Amino acid sequence: MRRLFGTSGIRGIFGENLDAIFAIKLGYAISRLLPKKVVIGWDCRTSSKILSYSLASAIASCNITVDMAGLVTTPALQTYVTYTERYDYGIMVTASHNPPQYNGFKVFLGSGLESYPDTEEKIEKALEEKVNIQWDSVGAIQHLPDKHVCKYYVDKVLEHYVNSSKWNVGVDLAGCASIFTIPYLLERLEVNSYYINDTLDPLFKLRPPEPRPDNLGKLQQLVQSKKLDFGVAFDGDGDRAIFVDEKGIAWWGDATGILIGKYLVEIGETKYVVTPITSTIATEIVIENVGGKVIRTKVGGKNIVKEMINHNSVWGFEENGGGIYGKHVYGRDGGITLVLILRILKHYNKPLSRLLGELPKYHQVKDKVMIKDKRTAELLIKHLYNKFSKFKIDTTEGVKIFFKDDEWVLVRPSGTEPIIRIFGESKSRKRAEEMVLEMKKEIYQFLDK
Repeated sequence: MRRLFGTSGIRGIFGENLDAIFAIKLGYAISRLLPKKVVIGWDCRTSSKILSYSLASAIASCNITVDMAGLVTTPALQTYVTYTERYDYGIMVTASHNPPQYNGFKVFLGSGLESYPDTEEKIEKALEEKVNIQWDSVGAIQHLPDKHVCKYYVDKVLEHYVNSSKWNVGVDLAGCASIFTIPYLLERLEVNSYYINDTLDPLFKLRPPEPRPDNLGKLQQLVQSKKLDFGVAFDGDGDRAIFVDEKGIAWWGDATGILIGKYLVEIGETKYVVTPITSTIATEIVIENVGGKVIRTKVGGKNIVKEMINHNSVWGFEENGGGIYGKHVYGRDGGITLVLILRILKHYNKPLSRLLGELPKYHQVKDKVMIKDKRTAELLIKHLYNKFSKFKIDTTEGVKIFFKDDEWVLVRPSGTEPIIRIFGESKSRKRAEEMVLEMKKEIYQFLDK
């Protein structure tokens, strides 16, 4: 059974349950899978470079060549691994959207796919095994040319841009890795861009690393003051993108995810759109209305990718802004999501506010509760299932309780933090807030027993 890997790799707090010693042990464990060549990239966090070199040193000491990609986005590293076909593994040191004290490791296979449980279990088992190091047979740590991986990524993204309209766009780079990809991409696209949070900010003092409609006020002001076509905000490692329309309204990622899915179904690129149980019920309403079909999965990019491959789908998305375009790479990528929005604006010739405003209107409210451990979460989920058994329940992950066909509450453990996440959706924001509050009280009552 896996203990370290969650929905998006390994995560922890640097100095508590994650440090250089752990990175060395992880490097030794990965070396036991017998790779010949590995590439490592990292984000801007204070601990990322330390963890990366500790990891690389351990792997190289086991007679394996390690290429250091430098400070890159997760999509850039994944794209490089996918298309160069040089590596047995790619490893990204990042905690993505988590607070600055967190860090982590995401492992990619040589195919470019994120590692699945079978590989993760092998790595965890190898952590307990002894490593045999020989002084006269060590590998090498090599440095790829500066920004090489980022530029390679931009070249691959540009293959999916099909129009040359002029746009005025506001961009929030979160003070992290996207600084080295998105400006270069937009320059190549000849987009007139206005940037904020465009200097490295390892402590994320400028803006939290998670782009949410409630923390994008500066971007909203920029879009309105400059009268731009839209704004886009990225997370710490560049795999999420949240959009602000030309009126300054920020939208959750399932709205833009549905819009992109609708577009791709209508132009014949896909029939299936894949999304987790957290996304709005409006997904089925819109996608089925244009002849597509929605596939629901557990939360996590790798779960979406698995079903995309199974159903030959080219589009999957999460409500947090993570979009996956299968014709590019099978992983979340804020840059490709941005390109698809540009394509959509050209295709429909309507402003973003109108395109998103035409979608069915549902209100989703989110909250969270701290918990002690996974066992507590398991007992809580079982309790809620029994308590609300008279209602329709989806157990794809956690418990999703339907009080009506289009009114639900989802309770699920986070895969990256010791918390329980609560989602509620209804046509009425007040009702969604009430459902989440009632469920939160129920959870606290259970935890206080």
